[in-house]
Amino acid sequence: MADSNSKNQIELKHLSDYVINLIEYMEKSKNIENLNFASKRFLELHREVCEICNKSRIDCSFNPHCENRMYLSMQIDLDFTKSELPDFCYSQHLWNLSNFLNGKTYSIEPIDVKLFLLDFGKLLEINLKVEPKAYNEICNEIIRKMAKLKGRVNSLSRIESPIPYFLFIADGILYSIDLTKEIVTVNALNKVIQAEQEFADIINLLGQFYNFKVEIGEEITGWWYLKIAIPAKKLKNINIIKELNEKLQEFLEYTQFFEKDNIINFIIDLKTPLNGNWKNRKFSIAKIKRIFEILYDLSKKIA
Repeated sequence: MADSNSKNQIELKHLSDYVINLIEYMEKSKNIENLNFASKRFLELHREVCEICNKSRIDCSFNPHCENRMYLSMQIDLDFTKSELPDFCYSQHLWNLSNFLNGKTYSIEPIDVKLFLLDFGKLLEINLKVEPKAYNEICNEIIRKMAKLKGRVNSLSRIESPIPYFLFIADGILYSIDLTKEIVTVNALNKVIQAEQEFADIINLLGQFYNFKVEIGEEITGWWYLKIAIPAKKLKNINIIKELNEKLQEFLEYTQFFEKDNIINFIIDLKTPLNGNWKNRKFSIAKIKRIFEILYDLSKKIA
């Protein structure tokens, strides 16, 4: 049995390596035939899995064959229409999100889950009319309703952007709304930000949520530094800060801190989407959020 377990672990490790290789291949490959074959085969295989899953309503409801209904979210991202989605699966998806939003028991933790903006409005009991001239009204209605459900809401909108979007945090959860595609992402974590404006917006939004003073500076193109100030009235041992700084350095290239007038100032270097090494140091929302979570833990001990 031990040999079998060891073999499985080795196989899983190799599978993980192959997944990384495949991702890199898909990103870099210029062979259209190969990309078309891999993409088409993937969709065919998942459609087969999807059909099997939807035939068992118990499985589809409580133990879907694609973890966290990930394939359903992918289909929405791939511009599948609502009529092309599996009806029962999407209905369970909405039921789960409704319970999540209303503080009721839900079966699947929503992470990076997608739904159509009009359906999100229905879950919030808002009749949305999605068109550019109504974007401000849409954002305000969503904030008003989410504040009733969750309390304080921090939000930021880029309605005038070429690709308009709306971000908000409620109860520690980040929601991202693509107003052009009319798609909502609930609990956005694994998205890798592609534009510097959105990168800065998420940093500033998290700063608002955690009540930190955040300054963003640019050293050179594609390389920013964050300066985050934390009150330190109860600081008794500098080792507390050193330990948490080491946690940050586990996934950041450079962090430093200094104390002045009972304020701890953290200096954090970040590569942005314009950096030449961005592909090697991609920053997901989860990584950015982790920075603030670590510093928030520190603030509770020393502020």
